[in-house]
Amino acid sequence: MALPKNKPTKEQIYVWVKNTLLVTLGCLILAFGSAAFLVPAGLMTGGINSIGITIQYLLDLNGINFQVIDIVTFGLEIILFFIGLAVLGWKFSAHTLWASIIYPGFFAIFYRTGWLSFISDSLTKNFTEPFLGMFLCGLFGGVCVGAGVAVTFLGGGSTGGVDILVVIMAKFTPIKESFGTAITDYSIILIGIIVRYAEPNIIPIGLIGLVSAFIAALTIQILYVSGNSFVTVEIISKEHQKIIDYINEKMDRGCTIYPATGGFTGEEKRVVKVALVKKEAEQLRNFISAIDDRAFMIVTTSASVNGEGFVPFATPRVSLLKRFIVGKENKYSERDENGL
Repeated sequence: MALPKNKPTKEQIYVWVKNTLLVTLGCLILAFGSAAFLVPAGLMTGGINSIGITIQYLLDLNGINFQVIDIVTFGLEIILFFIGLAVLGWKFSAHTLWASIIYPGFFAIFYRTGWLSFISDSLTKNFTEPFLGMFLCGLFGGVCVGAGVAVTFLGGGSTGGVDILVVIMAKFTPIKESFGTAITDYSIILIGIIVRYAEPNIIPIGLIGLVSAFIAALTIQILYVSGNSFVTVEIISKEHQKIIDYINEKMDRGCTIYPATGGFTGEEKRVVKVALVKKEAEQLRNFISAIDDRAFMIVTTSASVNGEGFVPFATPRVSLLKRFIVGKENKYSERDENGL
């Protein structure tokens, strides 16, 4: 969540402030759902909170009366951030830095102060049907987690945590993000169930955790993914250079320009083609209508867009090795041709 290196414009400052507020709000909702519903009920739904719950169980089992879930959450956020920084680079990690700090902070405040205990106690301690209360915790906790993550995504950020491992898997293996998320979450839940096998109600706890994780994913799908499908936009306009500059400088997107000939007039035209998410297409449409009301614009829905600024390519390790070897061979060939 960093400002542009050059002197930012008012619009860039506005976008930065808006995105920072959205990421902050998303982390607040996520922390609320975890502290009010999931953690008090001992539900494992994947993510670093579930690792903290499992570690807390082991401490309690050994008679160590010390609360560590928020400490584990903060420690793992920082560790995974630096792993992401080392493997994925600063450009990706900058989007997770703020969330890696603010989410554990919000969670620790809720967790340590007990401000939300009136919610959790009413469902886990004072409810007449304990399993129904636990299920309600999983239901509303999953909605809060999904909503928090979706709002963070809308701000151009990420909640960090195990999501960093998912992105690393997507980058270096054929495993897509959706499947990678399922693998990590369900693995954490399964490990937690195995560790807590002696707990009398561990099977329903584990099943409710799985349901909660599914609800969180469904909420993200509804709030974020469905409203941010990819589109391909083609524009023909006499103000094509202004549109190109706007796409490059204001929207921070790349575009392709190619010549075309009008079928009726025979006039030579230039077509601007750019891949965007749906909400960005509306932003571009508003700009074009303001500078050229006679422009021609086609918006086509795309199943996916891979590459810089979009979904990264899932590259098998074999392909990486092959690219390394071929790259070296090409390098040596160029040296031989140039006599170096």
